[in-house]
Amino acid sequence: MGNAGRRTTPRQTAFDVLAGCAVAAAILGTSVCAPTEQTMGDAQRIVYVHVSVAWFSLASFTLMAGAGLVYLVRRSLAWDHWAQAAAEVGWLSSSLTLATGSLWAHEAWGTWWTWDPRLTT
Repeated sequence: MGNAGRRTTPRQTAFDVLAGCAVAAAILGTSVCAPTEQTMGDAQRIVYVHVSVAWFSLASFTLMAGAGLVYLVRRSLAWDHWAQAAAEVGWLSSSLTLATGSLWAHEAWGTWWTWDPRLTT
């Protein structure tokens, strides 16, 4: 969802910067401060980001569905905009989930992707 025709306020820009810093600090914290796992070594640190982004993806698509339902009931375009924004964030986080999962699988199993039914269901 773009900001066509709207200007961002300094407050919104500050919030965006703070949110970005918080996410970067969380990723850095899990990457640097977490102890090294004995079997997987440093490759285990990828899972911390992978699982977090996967949950965020699920939350984004849940928000999208909820906003879509409210839009159908109330017919307010604001809810449709929320659903669209949540869909975009969900797509991005789902893509990151696939990327980090593939990185971890390559380190753990030596292959980028496997069609094991236990992993794809």
